[in-house]
Amino acid sequence: GYVCGNNGTIGIIEDTNLVVIQSGYSTHFVKISFPYNEEKVWLVGDSSVYLYDGFAFSKQFTSNVKLNSVDFWNQYYGLIVGNSGYIAKTTDGGITWIQKQNPDPINRNLNDVYLVSYFGFTVGDNGLIMETTDAGETWILDTGQLTTNDLFRVHISGGGVEWGPGLAVGKNKTALIYPIVVSVDDKPGPANIFYLYQNYPNPFNPSTTLSFFISEQSFVRLKVYDVLGNEIVTLVNEEKQSGKYEIEFSATDLPGRSGSALASGIYFYQLQIGSFTQIRKMVYLR
Repeated sequence: GYVCGNNGTIGIIEDTNLVVIQSGYSTHFVKISFPYNEEKVWLVGDSSVYLYDGFAFSKQFTSNVKLNSVDFWNQYYGLIVGNSGYIAKTTDGGITWIQKQNPDPINRNLNDVYLVSYFGFTVGDNGLIMETTDAGETWILDTGQLTTNDLFRVHISGGGVEWGPGLAVGKNKTALIYPIVVSVDDKPGPANIFYLYQNYPNPFNPSTTLSFFISEQSFVRLKVYDVLGNEIVTLVNEEKQSGKYEIEFSATDLPGRSGSALASGIYFYQLQIGSFTQIRKMVYLR
């Protein structure tokens, strides 16, 4: 394994020993990444991206803002993020970096990024969370605002062909879990991604929005249940093209209930696509 630190220093962990290597740069390295099945090590510090190939260090790219994180999925695809909402992507192993559009209207600082195949997260100040389903080409802003604390690190756990869930930590002991499952081939490539978002608003009265994402054309079922497991309503039961969908759920306008509203309480909504199932909880307050 590797660690990085101040004054251009990295450390290589060999068995129980730490071998310290000086890069020759005065940069304070803040994040390190080693691509899938590659021996090259990528680092960011100050406003630059650096490469260590096992023999020597070289500065590969310099931006006009402070960079806070770098992550490579394979030897070709990598992302960097930084202050003022800066995002850039490489598809040629770090030779060129292309800045990407950030949907955040106030361009909050981005503090970390993590990529698994085509799916990834970036997190930042004031609870900012964004996700990508095309390896960083475009980004989707999470408007649920799970926290207002600054988020410092994000990670997608797992390995091999099964990845998930997503994890984020931040200021004031903030810890978030995204129950996402990403399935990939043994070699890097497109992932089949299905994801059920937390409803918004939550708690709600009388309506809320349920959202889900599918990476390929699939037959989709989206149902709502009460705490006893009784089905309340089927919201989706059909073939869908790939993409993100938003479905409005109203507790006061349900088919077959003659206008009667649901009772206040906890309800569950379930996304089912083939063998994939994901469930989330929502709260209705009358």
